[in-house]
Amino acid sequence: MSVGLARSLALALLFACTPHTQAEPEAEELKVAPMSPTELAPRIATPPVIVPLPEPEFAAAPGHLEDGHYYVKLRPQQLQDFVAALPIAAERERALALVSTGLGLQLRSIDDLGLERDGVITGTLMRPVAPRIAAVREQIQQIAAAPAGDPAAIPPLPPELLRDAGAMTYHNRLHIPVRDPEILLALIRKQERASGLCERLPHDACVASDSATILLRRDGGALVVDAFVQLYSNPDVAADDGRVEAAVAAMAARPAKLAALASLAGDFALYIHGATIPAIDDIFALGELADTLAVTPSGQRRAVVDARLAEHAALLRLRDTRRLFAGLSVGAALDPSDVRITMSWEPADLTAAQALEHLFAPASDGLPGPSRAALCDGALLCWQLPPLPRLSGFDELALGDYAGQDRLGPTIAAAGQMGLVVLAVETWPNQLGALERWSLAGGRDAGVARTFFELAGGVQGAGGMLRPGATGETVHYARFHQQELGLVRSLVTVGGATFADVPVEGLERPLAAAALGDRITGYVAREPDEKTGWIIAADHLDRARWLLTQAPRELTTAPTFFIGSDDLAGLLAQIGPAGAANFATWTAGRKLSVIGEFNRARPRVQIALTRAAPGQ
Repeated sequence: MSVGLARSLALALLFACTPHTQAEPEAEELKVAPMSPTELAPRIATPPVIVPLPEPEFAAAPGHLEDGHYYVKLRPQQLQDFVAALPIAAERERALALVSTGLGLQLRSIDDLGLERDGVITGTLMRPVAPRIAAVREQIQQIAAAPAGDPAAIPPLPPELLRDAGAMTYHNRLHIPVRDPEILLALIRKQERASGLCERLPHDACVASDSATILLRRDGGALVVDAFVQLYSNPDVAADDGRVEAAVAAMAARPAKLAALASLAGDFALYIHGATIPAIDDIFALGELADTLAVTPSGQRRAVVDARLAEHAALLRLRDTRRLFAGLSVGAALDPSDVRITMSWEPADLTAAQALEHLFAPASDGLPGPSRAALCDGALLCWQLPPLPRLSGFDELALGDYAGQDRLGPTIAAAGQMGLVVLAVETWPNQLGALERWSLAGGRDAGVARTFFELAGGVQGAGGMLRPGATGETVHYARFHQQELGLVRSLVTVGGATFADVPVEGLERPLAAAALGDRITGYVAREPDEKTGWIIAADHLDRARWLLTQAPRELTTAPTFFIGSDDLAGLLAQIGPAGAANFATWTAGRKLSVIGEFNRARPRVQIALTRAAPGQ
């Protein structure tokens, strides 16, 4: 295995008012004066007392070890049945042929690998193991600080650095239930063995190269696979001692004790643990530097080292805040006719769980809108949104570099790809806090942003639909109280549109319209009580009239949001990605629903792909 392939494998593993008759305010009136530090201070709550999560009381899965980054559970038979039901026969056959050639085995199903048909594979991936990482970091910094006699020369790196860097690895553990262990053992034994390294490690089968080591061991009715990927490897340096040291230490790891692992369910489940992100990036950064410095002139080494270590420092700053999430779980039930996927963020502690329920609580009870059935039955796409939480509650998370968008933006840019992982897995609520703090600052942009945030917090329910047809039928709406309704009209006017009264037969309320372009017209309507109203965007007046006079109404309180389609095949054909047509036969007759619930201790998003009617 080449160095590039090993690094690619590691990256692959790492890797989402006033009534309408009021005069409109001038644009200048939308500016908001900056808040002084004394005005800002009371908005930041006293840091809460952190209550840790209780120790889990379940037995750890045999393949789950402490300090992992990814934790997986997989039912191979169910995955095979699901893939077999997809309309990708040609692609499937090509993949099987490629794998068969590489393994030297005629592979038709998992039975050919000797796996237990009802077994569950559990595993831990990307465990950072680096017993000599402190020495590597020190030596790299010394090299960067050394004066360059000839700036264009490329001095060789010290052998000690190369040996220590070779000991940095990512440990991957799989526990695979098998009915016949000899099939997989024989496959490994056919591969090229590395002289000396395998003999020093416990195994029933082993294959090793300068950049990876794979060990298989029998464990009752299962095989245990330990795979080590080296982030730096140099075949010219005898690094066996360091690699053996790292492997022996890794295989002695204790079982994982993470509460999130108790909820892993489905035919495929994955948990991404945020605590290991710094160590993973540290190993990758130092391995990358060792590899790069070997071909970098001495006059450029300082700049190369400083740039990469600055990236790692930015990553650490992204995590140096009050994080509400410990990780992200994904689970999938892969019945060929009913696919259900759940994503949930795991609270960092009990205090965080309580804070999440409070922060994402709706700002109000909302106002009635069209029922979900009225919007969604037969729709190509429909959506509903109850009242949103007010962004003002998130400023208590605006700590560290999240204290302002002007600080956060450069940090995100400097942190690289792993910085995006931190945001997605651990700190995206803190980003909302940064937006809130930024909107309280001075300047026109911040003032406009604050207006929009307050307007979003004033939404009393929203939704919309797109129905199939030659020209389609489009209507979207948002419910507001009188004050926010006038503010929306003002913002639209500032944007250049003009509302004019539209008489509508049979409509017992004022209606004003403004052209928004692309066949879409904006409408503002007040309810007879003069206290509430609607903002509507539709492709025809009839759609607005239907919404106001004919659609049955209900109060949308939960979930946080809903997106659905009664015609998944038609939706993909119209707005799907390239290649979606290949799945037309599988998606025909299927419905899509996406439900997001965030005002809970474990915020989650549920995706379901189901038959449109039973028996289809």
